Parts: sequence; structure tokens; C-alpha cells
Amino acid sequence: MGTIQINQTAYDFHNAELTIVGVTGVIGIVSGLESIGYKSKFDRQMMFGSNRLAQDYTDGEATYEGSVSMQLHWWRYIIDFTNSNGIPRATMEMTFSVNYYKPGFPMQTDTFWRCRWKGHSPDYKRGADTLVVPADVEMINVFQNGIDDFGNRLK
Repeated sequence: MGTIQINQTAYDFHNAELTIVGVTGVIGIVSGLESIGYKSKFDRQMMFGSNRLAQDYTDGEATYEGSVSMQLHWWRYIIDFTNSNGIPRATMEMTFSVNYYKPGFPMQTDTFWRCRWKGHSPDYKRGADTLVVPADVEMINVFQNGIDDFGNRLK
């Protein structure tokens, strides 16, 4: 089982849950995570003086992309939920909250705010391992323990 380390404390994916909240309410808690990750890119502009030497940076803006890999039965759960409620998966908007917890340590939460599926690639193979579906997501913002990269708080 893979592990992730936060604040010098190792958390394994057995103790990580992904809560998916859509526009219509809570879609569900997915506990069969295999991997989750994101990357950020900051786009800043430099403010120039009259002699064209850069004086300072602006705060700029950030773009985020991420990916989630979950066990097949959880992906099928999302498909069944969206199909039964008439929700198109390509246009649905979600917020992912990933909780990492371990007895005796404070819970850590990463929130991927206002996400949409970018694509998924079910690659079913026969083998000893569980069938896994990796899915790419686009997100507007990422909050770690309620605060984003620019110091804004999650409301």
C-alpha cells in the first residue's frame, strides 16, 4: 500500500478518503484511492518602471491540473450515480476533499475546488491487482488545510 507523508507523519491510502460534492449534493465518499496528485503553474507578470527594469512581481494567477486513480468499483459507483440522476459527467462540477488521518495525529485535508473531469482511461487488465481507473481533472483552486497558495481561505 502506498504512503504519503505530511508534516513528518506517514499516512497510507487506506486512511485517505475522497469526498465528491457535486452541484446536486454529495455524490459520495470514495475510499478506494490508489493515487491522487496535482500540479500548479503560476502565471506572474512583472511590473516595470519608466526605464523598463522590473520593479516587482504581481500576485498573478495559478492554474491547476490533477489526476485521481480509483478502484474500478468506485468509478462504476460514480457512473451509476450520475446516470440515475441524469447528470452528464463531462460537464458536472465537483469539489474533491481528500482527508488523510491517522490515530493520534491531526487530520490533514486537501480540497480541490470546482473540478471537472478532463478525461479518464479505464484500462482493464487481467492480473492479481485490483482494476484501477485513472482520471484527469481540471480544477479552479487547491486549498491545503483550508488555505490556498495566495493565502485565501476556503469559505
